Amino acid sequence: MDSIQTGGLIVNLLMMLVAIISSFISYLIYKDNSSPDIIVYLEQDKDAKTVINLVIKNIGKSPAKDVKFSTDKKLPQRAYAGELPPEMTEGALITGIPFLGPGASRVSMLGNYQGLKDWLKGEVISVKTTFYKANSRSFRKSAIVNTSYLEVHSFARNSAGDNSSGSKIVSELKNINKSIAKIIK
Repeated sequence: MDSIQTGGLIVNLLMMLVAIISSFISYLIYKDNSSPDIIVYLEQDKDAKTVINLVIKNIGKSPAKDVKFSTDKKLPQRAYAGELPPEMTEGALITGIPFLGPGASRVSMLGNYQGLKDWLKGEVISVKTTFYKANSRSFRKSAIVNTSYLEVHSFARNSAGDNSSGSKIVSELKNINKSIAKIIK
């Protein structure tokens, strides 16, 4: 009888250990899925295809606060082909963002492909982002640190043609305006 009780005790202890480990893993997954996650990247503007935008986005499921950025190289304020752009002195990358909700973003025009290519000279810029979970109930508020990379080479040979419906409407309105002007004369 003692061996059955001992075996039952060992099984109970193992089941308790499995329950504790599974609860801990569930907590870690919950914590990871309920944290803010801020990324910084470049994207082609949807309306002006020749423009490349700098995007800062919270892709996490929680708001972030006290968002600060640091880069390993300087960025231009706006870089266009044929111009010598000044160094970035204003904007979210410089001043930071006090609060960024889940799914929220900041989009700023950075320049065109050739201007950015001339500025970056083939280098990749590392952007270190430091922020805190805004609605954290933890006593110990720890900073979350992400690193993003900005590069412009992947935009080479991208189509910059404007096939938007807005430009087609403008073109048709110009044609109608010309036709009306001819009728009036």
